[in-house]
Amino acid sequence: MLAEAPAPATMLPGWIDTFYRTYKGKRLGPYHVRKWRVGKSIRRQYIKAKDLEAIKAACQANKESRKHKVEARHRIVRGVENFNFLSVMMERMERGCHIHTVQKEHIVRIACRVRAGDTTIYTHEKPRLRIRVSRPLFSHRDLINAMDQIGQQVADEFFGRNDFMGAINA
Repeated sequence: MLAEAPAPATMLPGWIDTFYRTYKGKRLGPYHVRKWRVGKSIRRQYIKAKDLEAIKAACQANKESRKHKVEARHRIVRGVENFNFLSVMMERMERGCHIHTVQKEHIVRIACRVRAGDTTIYTHEKPRLRIRVSRPLFSHRDLINAMDQIGQQVADEFFGRNDFMGAINA
């Protein structure tokens, strides 16, 4: 189970941006701005130097909190996907359909996690349910047969005979 993210008194969205200005050849600053996104626009809040550390900590706390929420969401989604995967594999085994090696390995990975005491069936690399096997358009035997037929037609036209091997040997 994921540990809950610590929740400080204030959490602020966004990030801190620092910039400098040049005025009459002199470099002025640093100036600090907290920026955050609302819809398509980016909002700004200028920060005083004395408040910088507190606002940085609040932004960092918000970032950590969001990260924990995203990780938890991913674990839930993967768990549901793996549960669906296992149910599809069970149906295939009951029907007597073939299960590919990659799919068997994934089932073993899930089983090992459950045996190790992990209460979720969360694992990363889930294989596809439909594995596409690339097969050649024709086999070697088909290619030889096609070449024989073409060779027979060429021999008939060129030599006027029906026997291609006889034409070659003659």
